[in-house]
Amino acid sequence: MRRLVVQCSCGERIQVPHSALGKAGLCPSCGATIYISKDNAAPYRGTSATSSRSGSSAPSSDRGWSGGGSASDAPEDIRRRFAEGVDLYFAKRYSEALVIFNSLAAVMPHDADIQMGQTMCLGALRKISPLGIAQDGHFRGLPAPHNGNDPNDRLESILRGPTPALDRDFFKRFLFDKMIYGHGDEVQMRAAELAAKMFGFLDAPQPDESASAASEPDIEDEEDEDEPPAYDLPRPTPFRRVAPDDSDR
Repeated sequence: MRRLVVQCSCGERIQVPHSALGKAGLCPSCGATIYISKDNAAPYRGTSATSSRSGSSAPSSDRGWSGGGSASDAPEDIRRRFAEGVDLYFAKRYSEALVIFNSLAAVMPHDADIQMGQTMCLGALRKISPLGIAQDGHFRGLPAPHNGNDPNDRLESILRGPTPALDRDFFKRFLFDKMIYGHGDEVQMRAAELAAKMFGFLDAPQPDESASAASEPDIEDEEDEDEPPAYDLPRPTPFRRVAPDDSDR
């Protein structure tokens, strides 16, 4: 599978699959958003000849993420699921992509591409997670990994760390996460409905409705005042005075 190299403004060079053209991702170093296009992407040609001749033992600055679904001899299902994880990552659905990479890591634990996928997803979640589970304040209670560069150790620290308190603030951020990054319109609309119920937007009358109800006159009450009550007897008709001539008749 063809690969491209994109350079961030911070100087970090990142390898991405060719299918990432036209999509956006986060730099694993500074967290900046990088829009991948033909203008800022170049074909990956391997290690440059200059660096190989220099004999320097310093590691390359390229962050390799081949996107090939690990080794070329990997099963077709592994490569297909890896490609799905890459697409989910560039669609900014980092949690779903991380689930796929974790399942692939259980089958191929030493694959560099899968480990890089886990690292980039975790780095993206640390930058944008509305739940706050990846912020520094929540990481203080987690056990320190044995090797900070090992994504598996970092993942174990997160999975076995303390559970956040299920308070009102947590559910507010949880619903916000589902409204923005939920899988499908149904999940997002359901999260929006629950958030509206949580804040009482569906039960309380809107300000415009209450104001219009107060300003409208009660027409039915005025009509009722003009009509006599049902128990009142009709008024008797006054007698006509009898004239003298009428008495003789």
